[in-house]
Amino acid sequence: MTTQADLGQEQQHPSATNRPRALKVSPELADQARACVDFIQAHVNHRQTLTAWVEDAVRTKLEADMARYNNGQPFPKLDGILRPGRRLGG
Repeated sequence: MTTQADLGQEQQHPSATNRPRALKVSPELADQARACVDFIQAHVNHRQTLTAWVEDAVRTKLEADMARYNNGQPFPKLDGILRPGRRLGG
């Protein structure tokens, strides 16, 4: 997970399937995600990783959006670069 402070480390978007997987999220969201995983590691599952936690959250949201917007089907593959959204933190 990448915060605004990590912007300079992001790679250029290649056309191959090995695209960078860094996502920019607000520092507050990143801190809470890390704190949550730390809590889970200490009290529930010592093998929990931030990567697995984030993948599970994204998968859950993706499945819900596929059901809501695309009749439960996978979205078409992206050709090119995803259009950027608004900057975090304004």
